[in-house]
This record gives sequence, structure tokens and C-alpha cells, in this order.
Amino acid sequence: MVKQVIKIVMLSVILLSCLFIISCDNTSGPRFKGEVFTVAGVLMADKPISLSYPIYITRSSSIEEFDPLELFVWDAEILIKDLDTGETFSLTPSLHEFKIKYIDLAEHIIQPEHHYRLEVQIPGMDSLIWAETTVPQRVELKPDPYGTNPPGTGYSFDPETTNIIPFNQIDTNYPLVVSTGNTLGIFNLWIETYCMEEFSTNLEYTNQLLQEMHPSANIE
Repeated sequence: MVKQVIKIVMLSVILLSCLFIISCDNTSGPRFKGEVFTVAGVLMADKPISLSYPIYITRSSSIEEFDPLELFVWDAEILIKDLDTGETFSLTPSLHEFKIKYIDLAEHIIQPEHHYRLEVQIPGMDSLIWAETTVPQRVELKPDPYGTNPPGTGYSFDPETTNIIPFNQIDTNYPLVVSTGNTLGIFNLWIETYCMEEFSTNLEYTNQLLQEMHPSANIE
């Protein structure tokens, strides 16, 4: 009898909890309140701020009100200041690849080991967005440091090259050598490697694509 009473009480609690959940509206607030702006970019040593290395300014948006045309801020004022030399130059918005990219039309060369300050003023916003960074020396990969790679093997920076590296020979025959010039010390290295496979409909997408988990034979 006691066990039956306990079961009835537990069942009642579960039913009441379900009714409570069903009757409640979503009580969580919106993810963002107001506009949140993001500034992103890379200052590459010995390169200008160009379409290849631009500065982006984007704004937040709710999912319900998302508009890709409103994602990028196109009317901001951006200044780049070299704090070592005192030189200051502005960036210009440019539409490229369906994105608004801020670039330096004068093509000032970013100097390694110089300290730079970025200032962004967005119309209608009182706050100045700024950031400072010291640009490190460039390092360069040496695809064939010893000149021993047989033709058609190794890796290349040329997108038209289809060199092959046997997986079990990457370390022994094709070492990854980086030239740091005159800079010595400890470096952080981040790298991604991919293993090329023959096409098969048994392969799986990393993320589901249009409700498909496997590639169709007609895209081979």
C-alpha cells in the first residue's frame, strides 16, 4: 500500500511538472540587447591592409531579424596609428566577395615589431572602439628545405599544384621546416592536416548538409 501511494505521489509530481512546462512561455530574454559590434582583422608584417588582409566590422543581430545586408558596417571611420613612428592613416570600405572589407588604398606596409593602435568610430555610437598590438616578425614555410623532394611529392603554396605526401612518410621524408629569419625563441604553431580519400558515397559529412549525411554519387 505504501509503495502504491509513493508511486501515485511521484506520478502526480511528474504530471504537474509537465503541465507547468507546457503552460510556461519562454522566459529567457534575447541573446543580445541593443547592438554589439565586432572588429576583426590581422596586421601582417611586410604586407598592406588589403583585400587579402582586411579589417572587418560587423554588428549583432537576432535570428528573427537577421539581414545579411545589415551584418557589415560600411560607414565606420577607421584609423591605424604606428605608435613607433607616429604615422597615421585611414582605411576605406570596399565591397568584395559579398563582404565589406576595410583596406588601405595607400598600401602602407605594416612593419614587423612595430606597435600599432586601431581606432574605430561608428556613426551614432559615443564609444570609441580601439585595440593595440605589436606585429611579430614573419615566418616562412620551406616546402623543400633540402631539395630532396621527388617531383610530384611534398606540399606547395600553389593552388594549382596537386603534390602528394604519403601519410606514413610525412615526418621522415617531408619535415615541416619554418624559417624565422633572425628571430630566436619559442614559437606557437597551429596547423591543420587533411587526408585525401578516394570519393565514395560511404563518406560522411562532418556536418549534416541539407538533411544528407553522405555525398550523392552525382557530385563525383
